[in-house]
Amino acid sequence: MRYLFDTCTLLWFANGESEKLSLAALSLINTSGNEAVVSVVSFWELAMKTSVGKLSFPGGSVSILSTLCVREGIQIQPLTVECIQQFLLLPPAHPDPFDRLLAAISILGNETTKPLVVLSPDTSFDAYAPWGVTRVW
Repeated sequence: MRYLFDTCTLLWFANGESEKLSLAALSLINTSGNEAVVSVVSFWELAMKTSVGKLSFPGGSVSILSTLCVREGIQIQPLTVECIQQFLLLPPAHPDPFDRLLAAISILGNETTKPLVVLSPDTSFDAYAPWGVTRVW
């Protein structure tokens, strides 16, 4: 199974805060053969929140986090015009534009699979189930 990290889930995983992850999330992360994907949208969200003082994360920088992703075998997916177009087609059921972008990315999937399962505690993603978004937590 291929899955897309929500930003908070990625941060908890990167910081070793496994107690914040659900058993289903831990199982998905730890199951051999599953493939993890993180969007550059999550790096953008972390950078924005850090720059305005809303977030300070151990490890300090987005480049350190991206290095961790590469080391852990997590695919870093770019933001494409198709993702932005899909974002525009979605209703604003989720108030956070970063999470709506992640929903759009989930719908489109990546170059090898469609769609990507979203790994997130945020139940707002469930509003996009009619468009093909599946959330695991």
